[in-house]
Amino acid sequence: MFTITENLLKQGQDIFVKLQIPGMSDLLQVKGEVLQCREGLKGQPEKPSGMSVRFTKISKQDYDMLRKYISVEEKEFD
Repeated sequence: MFTITENLLKQGQDIFVKLQIPGMSDLLQVKGEVLQCREGLKGQPEKPSGMSVRFTKISKQDYDMLRKYISVEEKEFD
């Protein structure tokens, strides 16, 4: 997952993420690791500052909700 932020963490840092999926009231709670950080380039808004995060621990229920959301979103791009 890529997270747009100006507050970059260190590569390899463990983090705890809460995700809000549109249309769902419950927050997903996921443990992750920062894989890569990128500082945005001035004049290139399509390349904002942010971090790539790999999920390292997610409950089955949260995983299922995330997969369901992704599959619905993918259909909109077909």
